[in-house]
Amino acid sequence: MLGAIIGDIVGSRFEWHNIKSKEFALFTGQCRPTDDSIMTLALARAILASRPDYRDLSQNAVKYMQEVGRQYPNCGYGGRFYHWIFSDHPQPYQSFGNGAAMRVSGAGFAAASLEQAKELARKITEVTHNHPEGLKGAEATAAAIYLARTGSSIPEIREMIQKHYYRMDFTLDGIRDSYRFDESCQGTVPQALEAFFESTGFEDAIRNAVSLGGDSDTLAAICGGVAEAYYGIPDDIRSQALNFLDDRQLDILKAFEAAYPPVPGHPAGWKMTRQDFAQAAGYWDQKDAAGVKMPREQLMQAMEAYIRANNTCALATGAGTFIRCTPIEYSYHDGAFWMFSEGGKKFLGLARNPNVCLAIYDKYNGFGTLHGMQVTGKAELIEPFSEAYKAHAAHQKIPLEALRQLPHPMHLIRVQPERIDYLCSDFKKQGFDSRQAVEF
Repeated sequence: MLGAIIGDIVGSRFEWHNIKSKEFALFTGQCRPTDDSIMTLALARAILASRPDYRDLSQNAVKYMQEVGRQYPNCGYGGRFYHWIFSDHPQPYQSFGNGAAMRVSGAGFAAASLEQAKELARKITEVTHNHPEGLKGAEATAAAIYLARTGSSIPEIREMIQKHYYRMDFTLDGIRDSYRFDESCQGTVPQALEAFFESTGFEDAIRNAVSLGGDSDTLAAICGGVAEAYYGIPDDIRSQALNFLDDRQLDILKAFEAAYPPVPGHPAGWKMTRQDFAQAAGYWDQKDAAGVKMPREQLMQAMEAYIRANNTCALATGAGTFIRCTPIEYSYHDGAFWMFSEGGKKFLGLARNPNVCLAIYDKYNGFGTLHGMQVTGKAELIEPFSEAYKAHAAHQKIPLEALRQLPHPMHLIRVQPERIDYLCSDFKKQGFDSRQAVEF
């Protein structure tokens, strides 16, 4: 939740003075928490006060948005929402403004399931922003936060948003010059999510969002909530941001984080954050992008020679929390890896997930003699005694009659490569980088 508040604080000084760049100081004396932060905290207070089944959440949302909101009358509310805050009989007013999404992050952090994240978002949104677009913007944001904090990857979150909420058919660079202030959910939430999707860490996500211009504090607040859930917040940014909150605001934040612990940044007893993992994962991508590439035909010849010089790989299979890595004999022909197997736990993974990776490698004897290969691809079980099955048996010189007489069928796995990464020290002697890759 603090991620949304940080986004709001950082973006606050640019709301009416846009900057179309990522180069700026995060915090200055001109920064402040606006209505985005105040309402985020108010709804956090509502979530904390509600019953375990949240049946009174909508009622509490009204109560605490008014109770907390009235203490900050000059924090930047829109006209209709200002009147709602101070009304004796507040009613929803068919709004589809981006205020629905800027304040909803607590729902994503408190939810025990994706469906509950959507339910909580609806309950705290429909009391004001009951237009379908307002409800959609809040739900999409809460759902993205829930998925981000529970282990989904950026491509998986993007796919969910694309499938159920918004067309994500643009890039930040493609819209930055033309993007203007838009206070609607449909004109803010997709852009804020794209700022997260293109990010490499928490701070980078905030900078992405602010760099679009427009409603800078709200873009960064929406983006910041998702970025916190995915990356965590670096300790130095967290400590600077807390200086902008008063005691009342800090009390709500501390209570919420006590109930729903945030994704760690770098706490005592250090552990890697998602930002650290993302940077480490991208290390070779950056190195390889600048490397000297071997011509594809020449590389394929070298790869196939190495594959045929060996006959054993480590086959990694898995689905969900189940993983398996199996040493297994293979043969290579017709552009695929073929493996006979009587059975084993690897089939539990194959039943649920055809995506596999196999490794072939030599014993390590120093950097000058490195040879190893990773193959990612799709696995398929071949029907016993089909034409493909018979052809492989013939390739291996195994009589079909011998296979038919086995008490249990010999299963045949075919792995069709989609990408091969090959590490070979000899390539350097030929003027190429030692790491080479081919995609199919």
